[in-house]
Amino acid sequence: MVKFKGNAGLKDVFVNVRDFGITDRGLTVPIRGPYGECGLLSVMHDTTESGWVALKSNIFSTLQAAAVTMHDAVKSSDSLASVM
Repeated sequence: MVKFKGNAGLKDVFVNVRDFGITDRGLTVPIRGPYGECGLLSVMHDTTESGWVALKSNIFSTLQAAAVTMHDAVKSSDSLASVM
């Protein structure tokens, strides 16, 4: 959350969401498909700051691949195809 340090409003949000088990250590991976479709995959992990830094450096490329795979699976699902 380095980008938002000092932002009181954001700090208030994370104080409240901790009651629901949501941590401020997370990533959101944007997904852009070949036909203009887009999506987001958000993940979080409850760990120390140093643990989070180490984890991010090890998993980012895997998260990108997982996001694309999940997006493709959702796009090709029968349930989605029936409404498009």
